[in-house]
Amino acid sequence: MDSKTINQIRELTNAELPQLNSLVSESFGYDSPHSFFEDFPVWESPQVKRMGIFENQKLIAHVGMRFCEMQTPSGHSFSMAMVGAVATDEAYRGKGLSTKLLNEACRISEERNCDWTILWGSEHDFYKKFGFELQGEQIQAPLMELEDLPENKIPRVSRGWNPKIFDHFLKSKTGIKFTENDRLWLSNHETVNWFFKEEPFAFAAFERGLDLPHMIHEFGGDPNALKEILAFILSLDLAATVLGTRENLSDFGFKDTDFIEEYLCLARPHSKKPELMWLPEFWVSGLSAC
Repeated sequence: MDSKTINQIRELTNAELPQLNSLVSESFGYDSPHSFFEDFPVWESPQVKRMGIFENQKLIAHVGMRFCEMQTPSGHSFSMAMVGAVATDEAYRGKGLSTKLLNEACRISEERNCDWTILWGSEHDFYKKFGFELQGEQIQAPLMELEDLPENKIPRVSRGWNPKIFDHFLKSKTGIKFTENDRLWLSNHETVNWFFKEEPFAFAAFERGLDLPHMIHEFGGDPNALKEILAFILSLDLAATVLGTRENLSDFGFKDTDFIEEYLCLARPHSKKPELMWLPEFWVSGLSAC
């Protein structure tokens, strides 16, 4: 790597998005023709900030940010900087490029006065150097353990995206707040299997490519109609699990002994807000995670 040919950090243009998709797809282990953007269409939308380091005109490292609000059932709201699509070209790893980009992401988060910066990744020791700690809780429960599902008689369950699903997200008072600007990228998830019933309305989102295998990660609507959808999904995949909070899975009828407990994310509080505490009611759904 010739330092003279390495550009400073700058935002990507729309014309450079194919480079971003290729870089992150290769880094995260996608095999052609499948790609990162199919699982995470938010990163090709106007709702994010994409920052890269280039050698000449070649993208060699990237970090992305999405700015949003975390809302809680108790009525509190917190500003969030969600970091994702962190990747470095294999030939340029070990040279501090990801460190440089993450430092910039944290600087921007502080500059914008975000309460928290959050991300997802398995390299906990690396992210701890930037002040990120494992926080929160998410629960998985095997769907086959749910005892009161109706018998699946090939119910009238429809597949595909329904605009009413987004209307449900807009009304939610828990987790990352959606706005009308999020409708397009959310409906463009090519690798999510959407199931719904019209009357009474209920829906569930099942899987998302490499990211959420065997998982029902979004759901809502009429409880009885929803259980018909879940019974149908179980008939398709006996390994299916439901991803949610401890409270909503208990409300479903799962027992504590069914729960598989995991951390929700890695989080870093604003350095000048020492009073900030990670609240147990914080939640980030599968499609919100970057």
